[in-house]
Amino acid sequence: ELLAAVIMLIGIYRKLKSDAALMSLAIGLLWGGIAGNMLDRMRFGSVVDFISFHIKDAAIAGDMFGRSFNIPLSWPAFNVADSAITIAVILFLISSFRERA
Repeated sequence: ELLAAVIMLIGIYRKLKSDAALMSLAIGLLWGGIAGNMLDRMRFGSVVDFISFHIKDAAIAGDMFGRSFNIPLSWPAFNVADSAITIAVILFLISSFRERA
């Protein structure tokens, strides 16, 4: 999967026009995010997340259809690499809508 993604990114980058700054930035952020997460996996065996948002130990608990549930009130943890990948996807979307207009 990773190899396919790398090959696809190289193909997209080679086909970019010289004035495609937004796409170039998106690809750069994506490469950085991929590299950061790969380095974490090689060094630590998993991706190290360092930012985690939560409301103390608050959770939504209840019963539904005869089953109990407990949903913690927290936002998924993330790191700089994840942020770069997320921003890259947003830039890809913006760029694709600009080209259609």
